[in-house]
Amino acid sequence: MKKERLADSASLLAALGASLCCVGPFVLVALGFGAAAGAVSAFFAPWRPYLLVVAFGIVGWRLFVLYRPRRFSARACSGTKGECGPEKLSRERSLTWGIFGLVVLFAAAPYLLVFIPMLSPPLSSGISLPTSQPESPATPASRLCFAIEGMTCPACARRIEEALREMPGVESARVDYGKAEACVEPTGETGITEEKVIAVIGTSGYAIPIASPAPSG
Repeated sequence: MKKERLADSASLLAALGASLCCVGPFVLVALGFGAAAGAVSAFFAPWRPYLLVVAFGIVGWRLFVLYRPRRFSARACSGTKGECGPEKLSRERSLTWGIFGLVVLFAAAPYLLVFIPMLSPPLSSGISLPTSQPESPATPASRLCFAIEGMTCPACARRIEEALREMPGVESARVDYGKAEACVEPTGETGITEEKVIAVIGTSGYAIPIASPAPSG
């Protein structure tokens, strides 16, 4: 059974690695290491398709072996050439289906995170906003839009959006994952400058291209 357990562990680890492009940044932000979230996401994102292939390939092969004709499936669950009882084979099948469910859960995690409460910290815990220089006071803008680099899933966009909405003086914020763009609508009571928005996005672990802000029309 040792080989079977190793295969199960490998499939779970591969699926977990495939989810780290978005789960990892959430955990880092919750622990107060939001500055590293973007780097973690960018590192794991290119590996996600390959890790998913490995995870589903291993668990798929396990299911195939366990559901082959009786003499082969029995050998697969016992690890020897002898027959094994139907109860043991049933347990192996149930366990493998459970592993399959966990692999699916890990694979879908970047999309499921959109529907859970945000883990990003409030602005009072570690985000330092730049202040305007006395000689050139900043004026509030009617609408600010920025291109964002480093988002790898809708959960990334949700995390940035929540952080922007917590900014004082922000009426609304919207982050479009498809367009890789964030837009902020100030209330008009408090001056929201480009520097402050960029600081919040950067603290969330994502980068703003030099050419930002993006056109707001």
